Amino acid sequence: MTLALITAPTAEPVTLEELRVYALIDHIDDDAIIAGLGRAAREFVEAFTGLALASATWELTARAWPAGIMVLPKPPLQNVVTVKHRDVTGNVVTLAANTDYVVDLPGGAIEPVRAWPAVGDYPDAVQVRFTAGFASAELVPQSAKLAIMALTCHWYEQREPATTNEGATRRVPLHVKALLAQLRGGRLEMAT
Repeated sequence: MTLALITAPTAEPVTLEELRVYALIDHIDDDAIIAGLGRAAREFVEAFTGLALASATWELTARAWPAGIMVLPKPPLQNVVTVKHRDVTGNVVTLAANTDYVVDLPGGAIEPVRAWPAVGDYPDAVQVRFTAGFASAELVPQSAKLAIMALTCHWYEQREPATTNEGATRRVPLHVKALLAQLRGGRLEMAT
């Protein structure tokens, strides 16, 4: 399975002004740096939690259909744009929503009405394009926003890896780890 970003987010869940306020920065000289760190922090939180915090369009391709329900990555799912497949002759066929498949928006899954159609032996035999992420910044969990702001502030202040009293490198502050664990369902597995 391959996941490709089709349309990048156009808005971040935490604004540049919110990042400046959190980091106690009262000038605009470093706005480009802060905005870049904010995007990197959002991407870090998304990668760790598996969530899509900013709305974006993705395409999932696979060599074959799953045995039944296809759970799409990057929750929350906003909508499924298209479901296509390559038939045994290589032609791309678009399936019809509600006729060929149904979408479970809260669960982020699609399933066939009857059965998935036969596909040819191609790396992109199955092609599902979907929009994932929170529809607006107001819907993003506050713990995710706080993790983004804290990471941005930490990276802004610590241009080099931070070290503990014992000299060990610590890449992510402990309070950010706790927030990420909460978002991920309570599992705190990130290395210090």
